[in-house]
Amino acid sequence: MASAGRFVDTVPAPEQATTVEVLVLGLSRTGTTSMSHALPKLGYKSYHMSEACINARKGHGSLIMWNEAITAKYGPSPSSPSSSTTTKTLHPYGPAEFAKLLHTYTATADAPTVLFAPELMAAYPNAKLILTTQPRGVDAWLRSVRNSYYRVANWVVLEKILMPYDKAFTQPYVTLLRRIMEIWCGNEPFAVARDFDAMQDRLRRTYLEHNAEILAAAKAQGREVLEFDPRKGWEPLCGFLGKQVPEGRYPHVNEGEYVVNLHRYMVLRRLWNTFGRGVGLGLGAVGVVVGAWWWLRR
Repeated sequence: MASAGRFVDTVPAPEQATTVEVLVLGLSRTGTTSMSHALPKLGYKSYHMSEACINARKGHGSLIMWNEAITAKYGPSPSSPSSSTTTKTLHPYGPAEFAKLLHTYTATADAPTVLFAPELMAAYPNAKLILTTQPRGVDAWLRSVRNSYYRVANWVVLEKILMPYDKAFTQPYVTLLRRIMEIWCGNEPFAVARDFDAMQDRLRRTYLEHNAEILAAAKAQGREVLEFDPRKGWEPLCGFLGKQVPEGRYPHVNEGEYVVNLHRYMVLRRLWNTFGRGVGLGLGAVGVVVGAWWWLRR
């Protein structure tokens, strides 16, 4: 197969890249948001999905690169009309490519980085490894996924209003969100993966298999893993990282509601930026009101 040109190759390499010191390798909805709030208190700059979005809004191309990295590793989306006829392959991302995405960060957590756990473990062989898990078990994780990812990904306002018009941000972001869900669901097309009830068993296997694979890979490399239970607070985390326990309680973010509320804010901003600025104040205001009404009914 021919090798396709990559967007990442058009992005200049950083003049000086930081070294990622901590890899948080638990799946989303296992306390990764709380961990991303905790790590800066210990002196780390943490990369999270929210950072990918912030960088994309600054014109960094991060969402494009993560979508490209996923295609290179997992193949094209099964939802793509051309997925079965693609003749060109993308060279997988490695240390040089990840440096372009992570060059100012010293820690990673959450999707999309967790989709590249083996690659990041190879790229940063000296990084400390943390596996966040849902302390109440896989059923609690499934409930959290249903109440966050599945609520947001199925919002009509994203698919019908913003994706067709906001190609700079919403389109690549929702593409990434849906691609993550497809991968978690065994690479099923989003039309299938979006049905939580039908996908519960597959998601359950994904959670259990992912955790087992992280532990097995770390053992094979002779690397210690902190299996982190957020209920135990700062002490095990700080002991593992060799940091002093900071003042205050360990952050506890209600991830399901946090994710949904963050996306509500994002949708309102994108509606205004897309229609208010581009078409005129009157039509923009109508678009915001109609879109928000439609979305809030979901």
